[in-house]
Amino acid sequence: MELRAVRINPQNKEGLVGTYKEVFKGHPWHEDLICANSVLEINDPKKCMVQYTKSPCEKFDLDKKAGIIENDCRECFVKRFDSSQKSGIIHLNGQNLEKCIGCGDNLRLIDFYPDFTDHISLIDEAVAHKGFVGYILKNDSDIIGFSWGYDVPHENTKSVKFSLVTPELIKKNVVPEETFYGAEVGIVDKFQNSGHGTITSGLRIAAAANEGKKAYVTRTINPYIISMLEKMFSGTPGEFLFKDPERDSSWYRWDMQNLNRDYLNNRACNIIHE
Repeated sequence: MELRAVRINPQNKEGLVGTYKEVFKGHPWHEDLICANSVLEINDPKKCMVQYTKSPCEKFDLDKKAGIIENDCRECFVKRFDSSQKSGIIHLNGQNLEKCIGCGDNLRLIDFYPDFTDHISLIDEAVAHKGFVGYILKNDSDIIGFSWGYDVPHENTKSVKFSLVTPELIKKNVVPEETFYGAEVGIVDKFQNSGHGTITSGLRIAAAANEGKKAYVTRTINPYIISMLEKMFSGTPGEFLFKDPERDSSWYRWDMQNLNRDYLNNRACNIIHE
């Protein structure tokens, strides 16, 4: 299988739309369907973030350092619910539910993309950001995955409330103009666990380092992403910064001076660039 890396630009971003949706329907996100009350204001008592999916999953993620199992989808996602029962994933499995498991209202489902999150405008917004660097990874006939990022902004985006996040980053001595934010990385489910995530993510980080960025920050719930980044940065653990003010995820930082270019070059040595 011949792998090709294509740098994302305004002219070729259209190929991302379907792949973005497919990636985030897979593990660990399972962003397929969601309760219609998810669009309510955050302080509304009926606000509900319970997701629904038609696809079973038996995967789980292991934080090897902490010995903690995360994103556990076994037993039909029952281990993915929070204590309030307002956030989790339900496998529909052909069942005709009348009430939402989370909020108790009559069940009304909307598509996660684009009804809850307009991924088309999200992609458009990202490509327009200052310092944008992104790559599409392809094989002979399919888009396997993608990654992108940009300079840490001060203004809110469709997925991150940077008006709250950036001041916290600054408190941790992160200089926004010198820091690359790793916004998205995703590999289609059937191509996961084959090193493709390292390749596409490494391409964007190396490009950002070449353009003078001094640090890399990202937000994630996935211990595999943390492990992957530690290998890229010469085994250096990511510095935990803080919990995201809106989501159950954490922010981490790495210094670009620790980037292991030999490791990245070896992983991507047979990639054709377009």
